[in-house]
Amino acid sequence: MKKNKNFIFALKNALAGLIFGLRYERNIQYDFVIAFFVVLVSGYLKINKVEWFFVIFSIGLVLIVEYLNSAIERCVDLVIGSQYHKLAKQAKDAGASAALIAALASAIVGLMIFMPKLIKLL
Repeated sequence: MKKNKNFIFALKNALAGLIFGLRYERNIQYDFVIAFFVVLVSGYLKINKVEWFFVIFSIGLVLIVEYLNSAIERCVDLVIGSQYHKLAKQAKDAGASAALIAALASAIVGLMIFMPKLIKLL
């Protein structure tokens, strides 16, 4: 594999990875749909700048970890193929755990931001 020669080429590769995840990775697709609705609700509830920071940071964190988890899974699959190996399972489980932790932390942030505002609407 060649090293990226310039910024445009590197950006093109990054966008290809982004599109690949959106097309083929179910959890990434779910994460983007959830992020879309979180942004809509955030706008509707008129959250402040600090709250926007935490919402955007949380969305970014979940997506980054999900993409890294997908990269781990693909690298492990590349090395072991269809064979089973205990270390491969542990690597994949660790990546999935990281994605779960990021999602749970983001859900807690969301609850802290949105619940008081939603309760006021009732």
